[in-house]
Amino acid sequence: MTCFLTVCGAQLHSSTNKRQFSSHPSYGDDNYKSNLHCRWLLTARSGYIIRLRFKEFDVENEKLCGYDYVIVRDGNNSTAPLLGRVCGKGSPGSSREFVSSGNRMWIQFKTDLTNNKKGFIAEYSRSRKTDKSSL
Repeated sequence: MTCFLTVCGAQLHSSTNKRQFSSHPSYGDDNYKSNLHCRWLLTARSGYIIRLRFKEFDVENEKLCGYDYVIVRDGNNSTAPLLGRVCGKGSPGSSREFVSSGNRMWIQFKTDLTNNKKGFIAEYSRSRKTDKSSL
């Protein structure tokens, strides 16, 4: 069973079951709003890692991802090591998957004043540190 959450930021606990969250509450019905600043902290029990995959992704495209973007960090805050900064439109073959080294992952979604797009759906789960299987 997949649990789906639609809020702009939250602390979410991961389980072995895949769960999902979207970029904004009106995902699917409307584009995201201007000047959003959403943060999610994904957590898992000690001894686990977190796997995150963007199933759908449509965020304003810019070469340096400076306008609208998603930042994924390997830890529990904005200063944790960077796993990636992504923007643009995801295609089925694009790699938008991230794996933490520990039991915390921090995600930030930030938008500017113009060019609002559809947003994203992210899927996450936990696995034991020794488990190398994919999401």
